[in-house]
Order: sequence, then structure tokens, then C-alpha cells
Amino acid sequence: MMLAIMSWMPAHGFAAEPTDSGTPSYVPGIELPAGEGRALLLAACTRCHDLRGLSAYKGYWNREQWQSMVATMVKNGALLDTRQMALVSEYLTSHFGRDRP
Repeated sequence: MMLAIMSWMPAHGFAAEPTDSGTPSYVPGIELPAGEGRALLLAACTRCHDLRGLSAYKGYWNREQWQSMVATMVKNGALLDTRQMALVSEYLTSHFGRDRP
């Protein structure tokens, strides 16, 4: 699991950009399909890292694995409530999961 978490961290030298609120935010680093949960994913996840690692998991992780990753990120500081966690997990499963429609 450590390897999976580390792959979500920003690459050395990848700069964060300040947001209007002054909080740093990383450029996503990947094209994300439109869909419910996309804005939450961008807001919560790019505060700490880019999202380039998503492509490595496309078609590999199932719903439970995405839910576990989102829960781990919340434990590490991602600002999502329970409903938002479900939306982000569903978005990731739908667009990057192995059990996507």
C-alpha cells in the first residue's frame, strides 16, 4: 500500500500554484472526464498533490480499492465529508475503475 500512496505524491520540482484563498494547489497533471465528483476530486486532492498517478490505476482498482484510497486520503488531510467521499469514490470507479460501466 505504501507504493500506491507514494505514487499519488507530486514529482520532485512540480510546483504548487496558489489559489484565490492562498492555499497551494497542484495542477491536475491529467485530463479528467466530466462527471459528478470531478470538481470535488480537483478541490480536495490537488491541494496536496497532482493526479498523474490516476492513469496507472485505470482499469486496475475496483470500487472497494478506490473507496479505501479516498478514505486514506481523508485520514491524511483531504477535506471531504462522508457524502463527498462517496461521490469521489464513485467518480474514480466510473472513470478509472476496473468495474466501470
